Amino acid sequence: MSSLHYVAGIDFGTTNSAVSVSDGGEPHMIQIGHGSTTIPSALFFDESTRSVFMGYDAYNKYREPFSEGRFMRSLKRILGTPIMSTGTQIYGKNTKFEDIIAYFIRYLKEKLDTSVNQSVTDVVMGRPVHFRDNDSSGDDAAQNQLEQIAHNVGFKNVEFQYEPIAAAFAHERNLTSEHLALVIDIGGGTSDFTVIRLGANLMNKPDRTDDILANTGVRIGGNDFDHA
Repeated sequence: MSSLHYVAGIDFGTTNSAVSVSDGGEPHMIQIGHGSTTIPSALFFDESTRSVFMGYDAYNKYREPFSEGRFMRSLKRILGTPIMSTGTQIYGKNTKFEDIIAYFIRYLKEKLDTSVNQSVTDVVMGRPVHFRDNDSSGDDAAQNQLEQIAHNVGFKNVEFQYEPIAAAFAHERNLTSEHLALVIDIGGGTSDFTVIRLGANLMNKPDRTDDILANTGVRIGGNDFDHA
């Protein structure tokens, strides 16, 4: 078994999800389904076999003729809402949404662990600027719920990074001089906006707080556009 220390990055998105890993060197994406580094954030609970299908497999199973079960997606939008505590019916019994989301996060971790041949216990998870608009307690609850789910599936050390800031840092690696950047992150469930100072000379600063000049978001995203 490898003795390298790995740190994972997980983007649990409203529409799609992805996983990356690094041993301190160049991070790389891992394949998590059908040869792809991204999969739909979807689950299908098959009633006949009591099996759970993820991502593309969930879509394919749902579309099969005469399939019976529950198809679920965009579960990220439930975090921090009262619905989290009520649960829903799966296989004829009430199931907590924490457990339903855990099925999906556990699947991502299993793919991650298989890719590096060991259990990865450190993870940085992306999060929107606001899980809940104008609701600080709901916003805190959403992050706490996602953190607890990550712990429940086997991660020991869980940190969070705002998704538009993570995108800015990824872009920064290709810069040779200092720039001001406006990062626009239109996701499935939220749209986030960040003004940030970027530059090769800034990358190794341990604290980038003073480089983030403005950061806000709204809970409107691609799902809302599709619905409208």
